[in-house]
Amino acid sequence: ANGQRRSSGLGMILVEITGVDDIRNDDDVKVTFYRGNGSFNLDSKNNVLPFGTYDIDMENGKARYGDTVAGRISNGVLTTQPADVHLPYYGNYEYISQLIRDMRLEMNITESESQSKGLVYGYYGVDQFYSYVRGLLANFPMRHKYSCPAIYVAAHELADGHPDPDTGKCTTLSSAFRFEAVRAFINHPTNIDVANQSGRRTSLATTGP
Repeated sequence: ANGQRRSSGLGMILVEITGVDDIRNDDDVKVTFYRGNGSFNLDSKNNVLPFGTYDIDMENGKARYGDTVAGRISNGVLTTQPADVHLPYYGNYEYISQLIRDMRLEMNITESESQSKGLVYGYYGVDQFYSYVRGLLANFPMRHKYSCPAIYVAAHELADGHPDPDTGKCTTLSSAFRFEAVRAFINHPTNIDVANQSGRRTSLATTGP
C-alpha cells in the first residue's frame, strides 16, 4: 500500500508551516494540512525528491482539506497543539477522509535535512476504524482469515478515549502513525509562487499517515 501511495500520490498530505521567524526555535507558528493533487516527484530509485511543487486539491474554489493548528519549534523539532484534524488516507485500494481527534504532530524540520521523519498521534474513531477494516476485508482474500465480528468487538473493548456522554463507553482508539516528509513548494490558487525563501513559510509533502 505504501508503494502504491508513493507511485500514485493518492492520499498525499501537504504540511504548511507559516509564521516562521526562526527555523530552529519559534514559539508561535501555524501548521496547515492539505491534500496534494497529483503525483510525487520521484528519482530512479522511487524515492520522493525534495523541493518539488505540488497543487492543493480543490473543490468549488476551496481546499478539500485545510485544518490549521497552533505549533512551536524547539531545537529544530516542530510540535503542534492537540486539535481535531481531518486528513486524507489512501491504502489497499481504499480512500477515506479520516478524522484524528486531539491530534499532535512531531517532526524534525531543520533546514539541513532534505527528508524528515515524523510522528502523528491522537485518537482514531472506533466506527471509522471498523468502516475501513470492513472495506479492506471485502476486497482481499485475507477476509477468510479474519472475523469482522471479532475485530468489531475487540475495537470496542480496546477503545480508550472520548467516552459517550450517554453510555460512558469510549468511542476512540489511541493511535500513532509514523511518516516521512520532504521539503516542497505548494501552489496556492491565489499565489502560485509561494515558497520558504523569505523564512516565513515552510512546506513539506508526506505519504502518510
